[in-house]
Amino acid sequence: MALGTLNGFALIIQDIGRETYTIHPLVQASVHYWLEQRKEKAEYASRALQLLAEEFPNGKHEHKERCESLLAHAQAVLCYDFVSEDDLRHCGALLYNVGWFNVQQGRYASAYREASEAYKINQEHLGEDATTTLSSLSLLASVLWDQGKYEAAEEMNRRALEGHEKALGVEHPDTLTSVSNLAAVLRDQGKYEAAEEMNRRALERREKMLGVEHPDTLTSVSNLAAVLRDQGKYEAAEEMNRRALEGHEKVLGAEHPETLTSVYCLAYRFHTQRRYKDALILYLRASAGFSKSLGPDHPATQKCSQTYTSMVTEMEGQDIDI
Repeated sequence: MALGTLNGFALIIQDIGRETYTIHPLVQASVHYWLEQRKEKAEYASRALQLLAEEFPNGKHEHKERCESLLAHAQAVLCYDFVSEDDLRHCGALLYNVGWFNVQQGRYASAYREASEAYKINQEHLGEDATTTLSSLSLLASVLWDQGKYEAAEEMNRRALEGHEKALGVEHPDTLTSVSNLAAVLRDQGKYEAAEEMNRRALERREKMLGVEHPDTLTSVSNLAAVLRDQGKYEAAEEMNRRALEGHEKVLGAEHPETLTSVYCLAYRFHTQRRYKDALILYLRASAGFSKSLGPDHPATQKCSQTYTSMVTEMEGQDIDI
């Protein structure tokens, strides 16, 4: 009855999917006041936190629409001060998934705050060696890596890897993710031989534990291709790039960001070989795909566009027809 009345006066609007409502600010203010008068605001904030911790998915691309629809609600509930153990556990879980989503969307400043707070909460209440704490540490390291803070990211990734090996074993998927993350940071610091060794370790064990077509395995294929290219092992790198692209297209589809990353990597490979026309086709595909799936302002879209522009300038300087 109450919802029908509010809806009739356009004070609430049922959102697409019929699972959530947009509530007029006056109604929100009235509810807050009513709960404060009844001294029930903390109880309902706790319930909202638990619900969002359970419903807010991880930051994988297939959850993007769901994450976006819940993001404002999550940010609002995280402004409250929680003290109970259950509330803090839910708070850590929600912060982790919100941080994961934001880093995937290129919102690094927000992701850093959320990952830092998730790690702090989990470390204090679960302990340094808990797998939940280690996952938060890995997320924080990923944010630092994306921001170019490689030394700090390497130190955190090493801690996460050691903790995962101890808690889960050397072949657990979470351990292998830590291996892969550390390899990426080593590569970006020019430590190519160490990065190649870590990438091969991750690839071999992922093939064994997850199969050759699992997305994580294909990520390892892409990562190994990149470090091979950095060392001038171009034929091997191209072979791995093609394998990653074909696998991603088959498993994830042509427009998934992981597939588009493989397209970009192969384009860059052609670019470095001065196979400009081949590179041009792939750069344009990757750029259009990133813009559609991630948005024109996402770092991946911007990087692809900048690399393409750089290649065009290079071609013009050599008087090569585009």
